[in-house]
Amino acid sequence: MLLIGHRNGDFNNDNCLDLVIANQGTDEIGISLGFNYPTFLIKKDSTPASVTNNDLNNANILDLVVVDMKAMNILVFIGKENGLFADSMVYRTGIGSSPISAKIGDFNNDFHLDIAVAHSKNDSIGILYGYGNGTFADRIIYSTGSNSAPVSVTVGSINRDDYSDMVVALSGTNQLAIFMGYNNGVSDWPQCHSVGSGKGPVSACIDEFNVNYRTDIILVNQVSEFVTVLFDYDNESFSKIKVFKPVTGSLPTTVSIDGLNNDGYLDMTVILTGINSVALLFDYDNGNFTESMVWSTGDGSCPTNVALGDVNSDNLIDIVTANYQTDSVEVLCQDKRQMFLNQITYSTGTNFYPRSVIVADFNSDDHKGGKTDFFDLNLKKIKEIRKNQKNQENPNDLMKIELYSHPFKPK
Repeated sequence: MLLIGHRNGDFNNDNCLDLVIANQGTDEIGISLGFNYPTFLIKKDSTPASVTNNDLNNANILDLVVVDMKAMNILVFIGKENGLFADSMVYRTGIGSSPISAKIGDFNNDFHLDIAVAHSKNDSIGILYGYGNGTFADRIIYSTGSNSAPVSVTVGSINRDDYSDMVVALSGTNQLAIFMGYNNGVSDWPQCHSVGSGKGPVSACIDEFNVNYRTDIILVNQVSEFVTVLFDYDNESFSKIKVFKPVTGSLPTTVSIDGLNNDGYLDMTVILTGINSVALLFDYDNGNFTESMVWSTGDGSCPTNVALGDVNSDNLIDIVTANYQTDSVEVLCQDKRQMFLNQITYSTGTNFYPRSVIVADFNSDDHKGGKTDFFDLNLKKIKEIRKNQKNQENPNDLMKIELYSHPFKPK
């Protein structure tokens, strides 16, 4: 089972998007910002499973949260200027927890960001409540039920009360779990909604697709190969469900949403790991989606994650995939016909096994044309450590991140 995560953001305040990739072959994080290839150390013998980002200390610079599944840690990297990050702060998730997915939100309404993490092996979600300065309290555990195997968590206000709720995909019990947010935390027990026997839910997105001021949820079911849309959450139920099956044998892994064609509706981009492709489903009328349009990510590529953003500054949303088996990142550039014929493949290095991508702007380098950068996270060996020699206060506390921007050519 391949499980992944991604985020977008501007990590360096240059109003240009950057891209983060998680690689399962080396013990390092890399961020591509500007025109150099970046890497920085996580820890030997670690297994980063996913990465997310936000401004955790109100410094107007994006920070990183990395899930280290093998070491059973959450790693917090506080961002500095120009693509630099402080050494990681480590928060343990407990023996046997196998953390696999994390998201950021304000779960206790104190205006400080918190971290929610799914523990795939001990059937629980943990929340690390933040202090607002980039540090966090010890985690509080919330059970998801016996043999539930939570594999992904996402955050949003399901009932439109402006409190952060958690939506968790439970692959073991074929359920969608919702932890409702309140003024000072989340519910002790979730609402659980069955998605049907043998579905194998692995990923979810929250938004509003049919423009009626009620929240909808997209759920990727890997075993049944269905993409399920649950419409109009209200009073612990959904008004209707629609099911899409992109292609038999496709093994859908994750979904991302954005307005790909600028028509005011949100569209779906689904990774199809089993057929080395990405599927696009365009919303053409309040939650009615077209048949899937499938684009290859390369023979034997085994894509595991997708990020969306305007990588070439033409005001069109492009697609970036992490290709696990071919050690590469695939950039599919959209043209004005909503086609993705211009595809460019970039190597992440041998045995990197990229798993998760983020599109963001990390280094405030203000490249002409507003170029998009990318980041990668590697799992087995250290490739390269770049120390910041310009910081005179404590140069050994910061690690220099070298950069790539579209067209991702090194200096």
